[in-house]
This record gives sequence, structure tokens and C-alpha cells, in this order.
Amino acid sequence: MYQSTHTAVIHGDLGLWNVLFTESDMYIIDVGEVRSGNHHFDLAAILSSTCSSSITVCELEERMVQLERGYRSEGRDVNRVILYEQIHLWVIRGLLAIIREKGIIAPTIPYVERNLAFLGKCQMVMS
Repeated sequence: MYQSTHTAVIHGDLGLWNVLFTESDMYIIDVGEVRSGNHHFDLAAILSSTCSSSITVCELEERMVQLERGYRSEGRDVNRVILYEQIHLWVIRGLLAIIREKGIIAPTIPYVERNLAFLGKCQMVMS
């Protein structure tokens, strides 16, 4: 039901696991899923992968403010409604992959619950 415009070239899997840091630089690796898409999808992936499951709503709001400030400094904007939609898609995609691979077993249930709780926090901050 989400309708997003494809306005950018996106990484498609821009989690923290695909970013290498050195003392002076940052490198994005593993570009096998590069495609046309909405830049909010990559923002959703990197934001989701850098937030701990214990992040509070206040801490998430502060991250959003920093993200928006950084994007505005580069002449871009972040739409919180679209970002939430993309986070929702990112998280659900990840949950479905885990469930498909591992099944609904004792270790996957807390993982699913943590991710759904994160989605709830995102909804509070971004809606």
C-alpha cells in the first residue's frame, strides 16, 4: 500500500555491516543490490541497523533531528512519513527472512518482538 517514488540510486542493503570505517574515511561496500529507489530506503536501513533494541523514543527523536540536520546541510530533505514507511518495509523484510530461514522457534520470537517494538517507537517519532 506504500507508494514511493524512485528518485535516486540506492544501495538497497545499507546496513552497518556494509560500511567500513577507517580513521579518516568511510567506505560503502557490497553494492550487489544497487537499484533505482527512494533514498529513504537506505536511510531506513542504516538508521535501523544502528539503533539498539533498547533505544528510547527520546533518543530516537534526537537521532532523527541529527539525520535531518545532516541531510539539510547537503541540500536534501527527509520526509518522516516516507522514512517510517521505508523503515516498516525494511524491518518486515528482515523479519520475514529470519522466519523463512529459521522458522518460528524460541530464539526468533524475542528478535521479532524487539523489532516490532522498534517499529512502534519509530511510528511515535515519525508519524
